[in-house]
Amino acid sequence: MDEKIRYWVELAEYDLETAKVMLSSRRLLYVGFMCHQVVEKALKGHYQFSRKDTPPHTHNLSVIASQSGRQQGTGMNLFISQLISSDILYPWPISRRDRPPSLPLTA
Repeated sequence: MDEKIRYWVELAEYDLETAKVMLSSRRLLYVGFMCHQVVEKALKGHYQFSRKDTPPHTHNLSVIASQSGRQQGTGMNLFISQLISSDILYPWPISRRDRPPSLPLTA
């Protein structure tokens, strides 16, 4: 495997293991965020493979997928739109009211 592609694959695998640990310890606030990271890095690896070029510096899964030439079927489009539409890009509470009970309050 090409070194640059292996880089993205290894990062995606690491993030997936991190998500599994967080899930098993019930740290659910970050699980969705880490899953987004896994998909983003996998898509960037695919971009590197298919385009033989450095992936774009964006976190937008739709942009990365479409620019990589990845065929997006209905299932893939739905999955990406669900990841994007959930608030997982912001793994911190918006207000004290929305804070998970296990997180300490901050000033």
